[in-house]
Amino acid sequence: MEANAFQVYIDAWTAVERGKWQATQLTLGELIAELERCDAEKRVMVDGTVYSVSNGHSYRGYYADMGLEPSEAEQSVEECLAMLRGCVGASYRGYKGGEYEMGCDAPLWIAYWGFEGSRLLRVDDGGKAVSLVTEGGVEASVEEERARLEELAELNGSDSE
Repeated sequence: MEANAFQVYIDAWTAVERGKWQATQLTLGELIAELERCDAEKRVMVDGTVYSVSNGHSYRGYYADMGLEPSEAEQSVEECLAMLRGCVGASYRGYKGGEYEMGCDAPLWIAYWGFEGSRLLRVDDGGKAVSLVTEGGVEASVEEERARLEELAELNGSDSE
């Protein structure tokens, strides 16, 4: 199969899968619309934890999907919206190459760049903060990133000895 024919196949498969995900997974445009209905001063939290979101990127699992990294920085709804609006139409490099433009229809994941993560399912505006609810919880992504950083630190430490 030629490279172009293979890409056409992959693009078609991705489109079919994306249609399935959009039934349960928030897209970039849907998250923006949901947050626009919230109090701009409320704090944004992922799964009710101390984490907010930052650093939009191409998601490792599906490059045309959007990943948002967990962040310990406090973030208001207004700040989150500004960051998300800046992602619409932006191009991001895929983990193994290629450029992917993020549109409002891009499904969202909470994940560090280069890692798998959790699907973003809904927004819960029922308390003092707005919670972005994921499928598997943000803690798994954070622990995976910490383990990776510790491993890199050990490798760098052994190189200097």
